[in-house]
Amino acid sequence: MAALNDRTLLVENKLRIDELSALLKAHFFAVMKQACGSSVAKYWLTGVLPAFRDGISPLTATRQISFEKRYQSLCGLTQMDVEAIVSRALRDCPNSDTAGTLRDLKSWYNGYKFSSTSSDSEGTVYNPQLVFVHLDSIISGTTPSSYIDEANAVHNATVLSAVGETGLVTIHDLVHMISSEAAAYIMTELSFPELMQDPEIRSEDVTWPLLYYLGIVAFSSDSSEETKSLCIPNGTMRRLVSSPMPLLRECY
Repeated sequence: MAALNDRTLLVENKLRIDELSALLKAHFFAVMKQACGSSVAKYWLTGVLPAFRDGISPLTATRQISFEKRYQSLCGLTQMDVEAIVSRALRDCPNSDTAGTLRDLKSWYNGYKFSSTSSDSEGTVYNPQLVFVHLDSIISGTTPSSYIDEANAVHNATVLSAVGETGLVTIHDLVHMISSEAAAYIMTELSFPELMQDPEIRSEDVTWPLLYYLGIVAFSSDSSEETKSLCIPNGTMRRLVSSPMPLLRECY
């Protein structure tokens, strides 16, 4: 029932979403100017789903920079970042396996490419939150892999609310992507009515961007300016997209 409950929650929160949308449309810059004490020359926003950029929202005046190659390393942790963090975090853990930890982190949390034009030599980035949780588990003496299971349990409902067993994009498409890629266009503006549609009737032009912004898929190494290829970025997401299959039989 996880997927049904999650979609019910989305509907119940529609009023709240409308309030947030109205706040952004009517007071966004006013609040920023009040906080800054003057006009705003430049600002940086993170964690804003492009659904808030639809319609007449002032956020449509913002520029989506996460797709630009020069900002790729700002969207996550680079390999150099992770090596430095692991060295510092585990320096007081004499029994820790630094090399093994780096392999695990790369396997489970790396693989994100936010610019379709970035080359393989420029590298992919890591999910910062999961890297730090993994390291915190090692330092506290618990098994990091237990968090992977916990993360998947939390996000199962999210995946099931984004895709179903039938529709233009299904959970079967995601499972197939464990060993292949998919071509899709990632929009920079979405609308809440589109996002809240049932997965069975939601356009694939909305579902693929939703999965991208949720971090479930990312640009693959074969992506280019002309061809946007998507892949499952890492072990965490591969386990995530394969684990809902038994639940689908209960929910649909």
